[in-house]
Amino acid sequence: MGQLAICRDFAKDRSLLQWSAGSEHGIGLFDDGSMWTWGWNDHGQCGNGEKSERVEPTQLDELSRLSHQWQTTIVRAGGGHSGTLFLSPLT
Repeated sequence: MGQLAICRDFAKDRSLLQWSAGSEHGIGLFDDGSMWTWGWNDHGQCGNGEKSERVEPTQLDELSRLSHQWQTTIVRAGGGHSGTLFLSPLT
C-alpha cells in the first residue's frame, strides 16, 4: 500500500503546508493546524496509538490540538517513525 491512500474530501477546505513520506506512511500538516497520517503503520509510525494499517487519512487529534498552541515548524516521516517539532508558544 505504501503512501497511497483513498483521499476523499478530508482536505476540502484546507491547504497543505507540509508533507513528508516515510518508507511506508505519510504525514501532512494543514493550514488549519490539523495533522493527518496514513499508511502501513506496522511500527505505530502513524502516531494514532495503534499498529494497524490506515488506508484513509487519520487526524492526529492531540498533535492537532498542540499545533494551535505552538508554532509548528517541521513534520517529518522516516523509515519507521514520524516526528513533529514545535518551536515556540503562540501568543
